[in-house]
Amino acid sequence: MASEEKEPNIFDHERRILKLEDSQQKIETKLEQMKSAIDISEAKAQERSDMMIKQNNSLMRQNERQATQLESVLSIVTTTRENESKRNAENRMKLWGYFLGGGGIVTLVLQILQNALK
Repeated sequence: MASEEKEPNIFDHERRILKLEDSQQKIETKLEQMKSAIDISEAKAQERSDMMIKQNNSLMRQNERQATQLESVLSIVTTTRENESKRNAENRMKLWGYFLGGGGIVTLVLQILQNALK
């Protein structure tokens, strides 16, 4: 007969079982290695995330300080301009007073008018 079929042999089955067990062990080992690599990657990602959160918090505090400083500068500039405007108005009144009568009654009337218009 040209094609003789081999009868199943117990040793062939044992070899196949051993190969399957070996393959399964290799797969489990690779899975453990991959899991370990993923755990390491996650730990590094968490570490980077924590570092970025700290940097963001630091930048936010820095921005708050700068905003407070800018608010203070704006307040000073605004107050200075308001005071300058008042001084200019007072100086104009004094100039008109000197021009119109040496500072007497006309100055007093103009001062009263200016105060009433405020």
